Amino acid sequence: MSMASRRAGNLPSDLSSFVGRTREMREVRQLLGQARLVSVVGPGGVGKSRFSIRLATQVQKNFRDGAWLVELAAVTDSSLVAETMAGALQVPEESNRDPVQALCEYLAVRDALLVVDNCEHLREACAVVLSTVLSRSPKLRVLLTSQEVLGLPGEAVYHLGPLEVPDGDVGTDAAEISPAVALFADRAANALHGFTLTKESLQAVVDLCRRVDGLPLAIELAAAHARTFTPAQMLDRMDNRFGLLAAKTTAIPARHQSFKATLNWSYELCGKPERLAWQRLSIFPSSFDLASAQAVCTDERLTTAQVEDAVGELVDRSLLMPRPDPWGMRYQLLESIRAFGRHMLREADNTEDALPESVLRSRHLLWYVAVATDFEREWFGSRQPEWLERLRADLPNIRAALSFAAEKETHRESGLILAGKLGFFWRVAALREGETWLTRLLGAGSKRSTGRACALVALARLLGARGDPAAATVAADALEAAQRCDPVLVPRALAIQGALVPDQANSIALLKRALAEAERIGSAADRAFILHRLGWSIGTASGPTAAEWYFRESVAMSLAAGELWSRGLTELRHAQIAWMYGQSEIMAASAAEALRASSRISDPLTCANALAVIAVAAVGRDDHLAARLFGVAGRVSEDAGGSILLTPPWQQLLDDAQARCRTMIGSNAFERHHQRGRAQSLDDAIANVLDERPPHESYEAEPDFALTRREFEVLELIAQGMTNKEIASRLVISVRTAEAHVQHILVKTGFATRTQLAAWHAARR
Repeated sequence: MSMASRRAGNLPSDLSSFVGRTREMREVRQLLGQARLVSVVGPGGVGKSRFSIRLATQVQKNFRDGAWLVELAAVTDSSLVAETMAGALQVPEESNRDPVQALCEYLAVRDALLVVDNCEHLREACAVVLSTVLSRSPKLRVLLTSQEVLGLPGEAVYHLGPLEVPDGDVGTDAAEISPAVALFADRAANALHGFTLTKESLQAVVDLCRRVDGLPLAIELAAAHARTFTPAQMLDRMDNRFGLLAAKTTAIPARHQSFKATLNWSYELCGKPERLAWQRLSIFPSSFDLASAQAVCTDERLTTAQVEDAVGELVDRSLLMPRPDPWGMRYQLLESIRAFGRHMLREADNTEDALPESVLRSRHLLWYVAVATDFEREWFGSRQPEWLERLRADLPNIRAALSFAAEKETHRESGLILAGKLGFFWRVAALREGETWLTRLLGAGSKRSTGRACALVALARLLGARGDPAAATVAADALEAAQRCDPVLVPRALAIQGALVPDQANSIALLKRALAEAERIGSAADRAFILHRLGWSIGTASGPTAAEWYFRESVAMSLAAGELWSRGLTELRHAQIAWMYGQSEIMAASAAEALRASSRISDPLTCANALAVIAVAAVGRDDHLAARLFGVAGRVSEDAGGSILLTPPWQQLLDDAQARCRTMIGSNAFERHHQRGRAQSLDDAIANVLDERPPHESYEAEPDFALTRREFEVLELIAQGMTNKEIASRLVISVRTAEAHVQHILVKTGFATRTQLAAWHAARR
């Protein structure tokens, strides 16, 4: 008798609705059509079992002999794997027959789907049995769930991740777009009749789902408390997540009755090195790379090589989430898995393998001091974008390290050094946060130390960038501290103070002293920065011609080093001096170059200032564009807490330009375009100005070719008889960019001269 004639499978019926996973279902169904063994892998609590049973239920009609579930969670003896499979399939028992052989004979002619659930603790035995059975059963398909892959030839692997959770604040449609929120709402309604998501409770539910990493088991366990707690009250209790995430029922497997039990199941399956690594890696609040893990976790009980192996094992067990990065692979523990690791770290505090949490946090701090030192040393070079991307990824770790240093007096000096050496990072990527950390640590730090001098120099730079009046006082303190504690910082401290002194003669004298010090110690980074500051001070006092050499020399040094940040600032200052003296073409071209360089490292303040200068240059040429750029530049400057353009004499010059723009197009039109600018993203504004983004609409020239929006504008100006220089001035771009646009148009249209282009364009109007 065939299985089909007796019973087409043994899949259990759903006891609750199945929420989400539509895309994942489709993708695994495709895999199952291509491979005979598909492993669905993921961390405990991600819903692998429910997902696979649901999928098997949907596709079982495609298998003549049905779909069959083999549950291995309760099996602890690897020798019983084949017998358990045979029992689930209802293979007739015969004495003295090998169970693997019995399975092979039974399945050899059957067209069936076998769902083998929870294989991680019996991985090797499952691999042996399934390899043999699949080789002898040509119509058999296997859908397997595990925390790690079997590693068999032909095995297709699908990594099942957590449910999607919205980022940040949400609207009222979050339940529709987020399966995590929808799952909570469904299970909470089962627990409390009449429960619905409200405008007031929605954000708490989203935050709760985020805190449990979108893991379905944790969401269901939390939602079961809806009869006792509101979502906001549940969120307040997440510091005791393992107490909250527990069920009061025996109707589900023990390992699923609490989230802690699920994670303990995974923990018990790990070897000793993996357990130690899991505990110690819980120190990292976010993602990390292998070098960071080794620096923090290694000791005589866990060698560098063992840390590397343990990281690989934890990835294989779906406990560490890997993700590629330009610097190499990074890894992250989901928050709940990290919390369990921290719990086990504290539980192990008095054992012989213990490495106290305070020691790990100290190592973590010192590691990031070393990273920041490397960053500062390599800053003036071609790796600025890579370094900024790396530090942005490491910002949660940096915050944790600085917080530890601020709490522990014995580590305060290390915190000052870390925050100070990250000065360039703060300036580009997190200006206000950098000020906050530096101010906090300086407020609690020692009166005289290298760390204090380093932090004061960094803080003076940040305050100066925003035009904060306190910058001059901090700069004076920075110079005194540098002279006492760290001569290497003296050129930088002198330069910052020189840039902030209102008296031009005094400013130039300080900057020349700074330049001599920078040349004496051989600091190219300081020399390039000081040169552009000299150009700024001399240009303000004597005009663009006097400043030209300093700006050009600074830009040449940046170009030779492949550096972007100092180059962007230099071009911006050059543009400002040209603005001050009414040289509109130089102003527009230099501001565009500043924007181009600064946008490559996502320096929002310099980009916003460059856009403001470009807006000034556009007044009278394209006033609608000018109004929008004034809007976006103003918003970004406000977000940063200020700007050099909001200090004398620039504030008055900026106000005058905006007033002219308002007069040109009228107050209503100005306000309309200004508000559009404020609503526009900085990236969009940059792309529009630099013409680096395809237009929303297409401007077709002929059926055989198409011009971009900017090329169409250039073509119109060519037809008006304008030269490249005049086109550059009208569109607020460099002459080189205008020349490139003209060349592209000629290539696309196939014409040889501008005259031909103009005649052709006139004929098609």
